[in-house]
Amino acid sequence: MTGALSGYKMGATNWRATLLGTRAPGWSILVRLVVGLVVFLPEGTQKLAFPDILGAGRFANIGIPYPELMGPFVGIVEIICGTLVILGLLTRLAAVPLIIIMIVAIVSPKVPRGFRHAAGCALPPDRGCRRMVAGCDARPRWQAFKSIGGLTP
Repeated sequence: MTGALSGYKMGATNWRATLLGTRAPGWSILVRLVVGLVVFLPEGTQKLAFPDILGAGRFANIGIPYPELMGPFVGIVEIICGTLVILGLLTRLAAVPLIIIMIVAIVSPKVPRGFRHAAGCALPPDRGCRRMVAGCDARPRWQAFKSIGGLTP
């Protein structure tokens, strides 16, 4: 009978170790803190604190259905999942809704304009992706100089 009980305790210990254990390198804690504390926790809090600007009001302008429901829902999901990422609990499970939120945040403002540049011209897909990822201006250098004040390289 003691063997059965010790097996039960061993299973409980393994369960906790599986849930709380990690094989990730030490620097991953920095990534978790940045993703949670800099991106998702403040964004979720701002969606709840300023619903007209960042929550339901913005969702209504973009065209997301049921903005009064989706604004607070997305804010709460960002807060809960961001906190889980910061703490390192259920990180993979918490990352799934955050990835969905990021995809919708990237795609939804572009849908009404049809992936068009602010100036009105259509961006080729490779240039648009490069611009989003690198955060750089997609225009050629000489056009950027012209817009500053007629300077040419």
